[in-house]
Amino acid sequence: MIRLFCLFLLGSCLLVGHMGYAQTRGEFEETTMTERRARPDKNPFRQRNLLPIYKTKTKNTLSGNRCFEEATRKMGFEYVVMPEGEAFSLSPVDRALSNAWVRFALIFRAGPWWPITVAIKRKQCRKRMGDYVG
Repeated sequence: MIRLFCLFLLGSCLLVGHMGYAQTRGEFEETTMTERRARPDKNPFRQRNLLPIYKTKTKNTLSGNRCFEEATRKMGFEYVVMPEGEAFSLSPVDRALSNAWVRFALIFRAGPWWPITVAIKRKQCRKRMGDYVG
């Protein structure tokens, strides 16, 4: 009797399992109203060339302060400390001409009031990071 029951159970499992293969997978209409394609990014990340402002001393550059460095990079420039008398430092005339060109270009890139914005950001980042010395 147990053999007959096991045989019946095995046969029913095979029969039920085999019926699953008989189902067809048809093409269904798209019923959702959403698009499946990804939309292109309207503001793709672009590599921005940072304009260097050369300084001989580190005063007001907050070098190492991540908040201030990110703020200046968003505006499109960075401070480069180049002490006088170093091997590859610019002459004072070259440094002044380069800085004049960069400051003129920043008027169009970051707005005409960019020095005021930099001063405000410097104060905010100093206060936030506790970067006061003296």
